[in-house]
Amino acid sequence: MIHAGDKVELRPALGRAIRERLQHDLEQALKRRPAEESVLSGVVRALSPYNVKLRSAARESLEVLAKRRSFDRPLYHVLLRTIGDLSEPSACAVVQGALGQIPTAGYSPLAAACGCANPAVVQELSKAAGRERVHAAFAAELALACHTSARPAHLAHLAPMLKETHRVSFCYEFLPALARLSEIPKAVGPALRVLRAAERHLGRWLALAELEVRAGELAALDEAKERFDSASASGRGSWQLMVWALEHAKNPARDPSLLRVSVDAVSRLAERADRASHFAFRLAAARETAVEQVLGHQLARPLRTADSIRAAMHLGRDLGHSQMRDTLVKACDDRALDPELHGFAVASLYDVGDREGALERALELESARSLKSAAWASLVRYKARERAFNGCSSPVVTESRYRWIQCGWLE
Repeated sequence: MIHAGDKVELRPALGRAIRERLQHDLEQALKRRPAEESVLSGVVRALSPYNVKLRSAARESLEVLAKRRSFDRPLYHVLLRTIGDLSEPSACAVVQGALGQIPTAGYSPLAAACGCANPAVVQELSKAAGRERVHAAFAAELALACHTSARPAHLAHLAPMLKETHRVSFCYEFLPALARLSEIPKAVGPALRVLRAAERHLGRWLALAELEVRAGELAALDEAKERFDSASASGRGSWQLMVWALEHAKNPARDPSLLRVSVDAVSRLAERADRASHFAFRLAAARETAVEQVLGHQLARPLRTADSIRAAMHLGRDLGHSQMRDTLVKACDDRALDPELHGFAVASLYDVGDREGALERALELESARSLKSAAWASLVRYKARERAFNGCSSPVVTESRYRWIQCGWLE
């Protein structure tokens, strides 16, 4: 086993097997569209930051898809967003070219441009912000605000003109890219407030409100508090969670403050929020002890679902339930466990503290037939290597990686 004090030979972060497998899968995907393209796309997105050759293969595949104008394929959109997140000079050139394909390529070029600070990209965004299509111009103006002086007046002019269908797709396809930025430009707050005021869907309302608060506008937080005070007994639980989320957006370093969380309220909010997974997992990641009862309802022994594995992982990693380690060990060794969940269970075991046992199982899974499990196994190996050299490492399981690898989602 690898220990912090051992001398370890420096190796590629991911290992040769998974890198060559993904390169081969990308080549095959260009010849014939795979049945599970979203799985391949999500895995490439999650693992690309850790391997130069994989990033190069992703960029080459993206160029081929762009030449073919394959804008209907999930692989094109995911690869473009992956390349945009890297902010490398060659990546910026790819994003610049993609911005010329608006609106046929949808929001992906604009989402990729949010994190790509390059004069040529900024110039293309300025052109896109002057287009006739309101939704594309609005997103371009928001992306432009991330790199240069924003034009609040233009944003305020465009925001009320967005149709509901465009606002919905904007929240699902563009907003997550904006949310990943470390800072939200203050100038975008009033425009987001206009969209939020027209939103009836609780999940989208919250997504807009959180960015609005991060931009320095506190009207959403005040409104959530007012609705909590005036809500009926059945609605107070949901608005309590909304207030919590906005307070957390205002000050992520604050101490946990929830005294009690209703199982029904968390379930109701999860059902009404767009792909929010379970709000309970978000509360647990923030170490809110009030959510323990809710997570307990997710547990089902033996662990056979992704939700039950996640619940065990959060209880062990974030809330200090040491017995979850043994529970996850049994899940990893359960032959009846879905092969698609095996790697996720091993990654969860690593996060709850059984690093040696998780790494041993991960080494066996690197050649697993399931691409999801092989991807999680490679991440475990990478984190073990990172810990050996640095003495510490970040968690293997994050919300983004779970969405990309396990769910195959675009964002």
